[in-house]
Amino acid sequence: MPDMLRIPTCITAIAALAMALVLGACEPQQPDAAPAEPTSREYGPKPSASESVVADEVPQPAMGAQGAALPDAFAEIGRTEVAGGGICVVGSLLSEDGDARAWVHMLDAGRGALRWSTPIALQGDYFQNRATHCLCRDDLCRVLVATDTQSSQSLSQTLLSITTLSLVDGRFVSSTPITSVPGAPGNASVWVEPGEANFAWNGDSLMIRGRYRVPDSDAIGDFEIVDMALPDTDPL
Repeated sequence: MPDMLRIPTCITAIAALAMALVLGACEPQQPDAAPAEPTSREYGPKPSASESVVADEVPQPAMGAQGAALPDAFAEIGRTEVAGGGICVVGSLLSEDGDARAWVHMLDAGRGALRWSTPIALQGDYFQNRATHCLCRDDLCRVLVATDTQSSQSLSQTLLSITTLSLVDGRFVSSTPITSVPGAPGNASVWVEPGEANFAWNGDSLMIRGRYRVPDSDAIGDFEIVDMALPDTDPL
């Protein structure tokens, strides 16, 4: 009789165990904890969704002349008032390698705010360039650019060109090299001193007054281009 009583007891224990297993399977599973963000120098923490990563970022602006926001490394060469309340500021921005890149900034004359900034690309396999003068008319800005061909001053030649930009947003329109300078041989370095009188309108053309130096010579000559033809570009 005692042996017969043990059988139902075992059955009851087995049934209880099976019920516990079923109830455990029905309970919601807790998700695994998210892996910790890497913090090593090699990888660093991942940026949040609100952060943006920008390559080749333009240097952060700092307060410049007349309260305008201009980059710290920007070297101003000249500025010209523009009809409609603008100021065209030209110069160059030093790169990490120490060479200069031509930049043009358009300021609001009333508020001193920066309307737009535009770098002027270096033409060919040359060393550096800088924007030296600016004239704006009919929704276009004509910028005089001086380019140094090599890093060695004794071997470098300085060339001139005119870059056309949109007055509205600084967008690049065209670039025209100045290939012929009166009185200067083809291997001479040419440049234009700062001053509005050296880069001015002559009707619908440009008048350019500058100087040149022949290689292996200390002699400096003067030149004047009275009627510099402009690119046949319609106003934007």
